[in-house]
Amino acid sequence: MNTRKGITITEVLVAISVASVLMAILVPAVMSVREQSRKATCKNNMRQLGIGLQLYLASFGQFPKTARAGMGPSHVHLLPHLDQARTYATYISNTRPWTVEEAKNIPRIATFVCPSDLNGSRPKALSYAENRGHAEGKGERMTLASWPIHNGVFQHSRCSFVLRPAVIRDGQANTAAYAELLSLPKPRRVLFVAAPHDRAQRASASDLIHHCLTVATIGNPGVLRGDNWMSSLLPGSGYVHLLPPNGKSCVFQPGAGSDHVGGAHVTFCDGSLKFVANEVDTKVWIAMGTFAGGDEY
Repeated sequence: MNTRKGITITEVLVAISVASVLMAILVPAVMSVREQSRKATCKNNMRQLGIGLQLYLASFGQFPKTARAGMGPSHVHLLPHLDQARTYATYISNTRPWTVEEAKNIPRIATFVCPSDLNGSRPKALSYAENRGHAEGKGERMTLASWPIHNGVFQHSRCSFVLRPAVIRDGQANTAAYAELLSLPKPRRVLFVAAPHDRAQRASASDLIHHCLTVATIGNPGVLRGDNWMSSLLPGSGYVHLLPPNGKSCVFQPGAGSDHVGGAHVTFCDGSLKFVANEVDTKVWIAMGTFAGGDEY
């Protein structure tokens, strides 16, 4: 009877090939499971934002504003409803200067960070942006009489206009409040800039889109989008509702985006949540971004 005392080179190569095939099958599966877990956490965070917004509306009867100068976008007003009352008292409602210790230890707010965000490890990371309508500033906003000066959900604190739920003619369930932002800088992803004269006084949403797509061609990787949850600057914490998620993003009209595949989560004014695909119809996306009815394109 013959007894084998060794393993042939062929058998070793076969074993390696089998192991390689198994790895090729298992690794993507494991990665997919991990991303689904991260995505579920991200969805839960955005639901919490929606709940926080509803609690704020129940208390004050109007949408919070974003600071034109000073402390924070609308997110900061939700902190007391996100188990962050102490943070709010220390850094937002506190009118006296922070202590050196407080300034050095501004907390990371876990609810503000999507685990899929590749820049989510930043100390003050922000993965969700507030909806500021079609455009942000005087130079970028449509200034013709037919266009509302303020058509986004979150207004500047210096603006006298107050947005109440009853004013939203499309309905709160159809009007976006927060969406994921594609935090920057990232390899091969930047905000684009254009000369001021190319941005001013555009006549329509399609005109703004055209200028972002054709005029804004100079990459500006230095803008730290999503870097600081206390920043009220549009490129840092806001987004403009023109180009669909994960499209070209311009400094004067940064869009929604995410590190998920295929789209981005959006929290609506009634607290509901949807995953909006990159291929969403542009007209639908534009209408979703304003509190007005019968939006023009």
